[in-house]
Amino acid sequence: MSQPMMEITELEKNTTKSITEQSEYELKNLLTEYMVQANSPHNDGWTQEYYKAEAEKLEKQLKLLNE
Repeated sequence: MSQPMMEITELEKNTTKSITEQSEYELKNLLTEYMVQANSPHNDGWTQEYYKAEAEKLEKQLKLLNE
């Protein structure tokens, strides 16, 4: 019975990322989305400014995360 339990644990070790890696990955994806929206000609000036400000906040968070 203990053998399957060890296999699951080993699988979890190999496939689970640390919280920091997941957070960084998610922030980078969100930053990409914000940059696209900030530079999209389909958005009005207010929307572009909002996404630019949000992107700057995310960049600061990423810098803090990497320190």
